[in-house]
Amino acid sequence: MSWVSTLLSKNAMRQALFLSMLVWGLGCERASAEAAPAGERLYYAIEVKQAGQPVANPKVVGFSGKSVAVQHKPQGAAKPDYEVWLKSEETAGGYQLALRLRLPSGSQEAQMKLKHGEERTLNLGEAVELKVLLLKVDSREFRALMALAGNEGPGII
Repeated sequence: MSWVSTLLSKNAMRQALFLSMLVWGLGCERASAEAAPAGERLYYAIEVKQAGQPVANPKVVGFSGKSVAVQHKPQGAAKPDYEVWLKSEETAGGYQLALRLRLPSGSQEAQMKLKHGEERTLNLGEAVELKVLLLKVDSREFRALMALAGNEGPGII
């Protein structure tokens, strides 16, 4: 009788080990899929003006299908000067951008469609103007822009 219980416990242990390895393997596969970039690397040059005066000028690199958030908070300030959130989804012939802008004067949201290398300006109301340039990082245009920025010094882009 003891050999039957030993055999059963060994089979139960094998099954438990197999199931735990299966669950662990699925978890690792899911984590690696979530950690992988969603798509194309994209460069965004964003310019925000309020009443004709520059308020924000961030430049960021992100991935299509992933959101990017930028904020500027001066040292010692309680709240940021601005926050920009954007997400681009690849569509036929370009990218659909969803944008959210938060300034001390209020928040605005917008959507726009851009192609690689295109720059578009939106008037968001309350004298707020938002300009976005989108470039694929793996492109001649992006490399040319970076070469130009390297020759001219900081702040050219």
